[in-house]
Amino acid sequence: MNATQVSIPRRSIDRSAGRWFYAFMAAVSVVISILAFAPSIAFPTHRLDPMTPLAMIHGFVFFAWLMVFLTQTILVETRNLDIHRTLGTASMVLGAGMIVVGYETAVALARRGYDLSGDLGGKPGAGDLNVFGQMIFPLSDIFMFGVLIAAGVYDRIFLGRIHPLSLWLAISIFVIDNVCAAVAPRAVWQQIAGWLAS
Repeated sequence: MNATQVSIPRRSIDRSAGRWFYAFMAAVSVVISILAFAPSIAFPTHRLDPMTPLAMIHGFVFFAWLMVFLTQTILVETRNLDIHRTLGTASMVLGAGMIVVGYETAVALARRGYDLSGDLGGKPGAGDLNVFGQMIFPLSDIFMFGVLIAAGVYDRIFLGRIHPLSLWLAISIFVIDNVCAAVAPRAVWQQIAGWLAS
């Protein structure tokens, strides 16, 4: 060893504290989803209308996505990367289905004039936003989800990576939802939403 070389002892880095962070957050997402939607499913008399087949499909597809997310995080933490990659590729079909079902559900809400559970303010005009104003939130989230799914497919096929998209998803949805809150009450959006629902 010459004078410019320094021997640094190898230290094992303890990553156990943060190792299961993503799996834990996926599990929290699943629990929040169950707690949020279970009351209106268990007690349908509190709904403004009964569940439609489209609403049931929407619930199934979106919950399936959360379960895939949970499964994927567990597969990574248990080092089952081959199954993780295979499931990730297969789940792109589910992602495309979410875009279609999400759009159709948002349009059905606008055409009906109110959400089934009344959580979004009931009949149009009951809150600060009418149903066309409310429509911007799911549509913008679906749009961003579609962009990120397309980017994920591109990254997976051409670059062989996908995980940086998780950060961009969280940031973009936060920013877009705040922009939507400002745009939703505007007359121009009301006209666009009315056109989409017609």
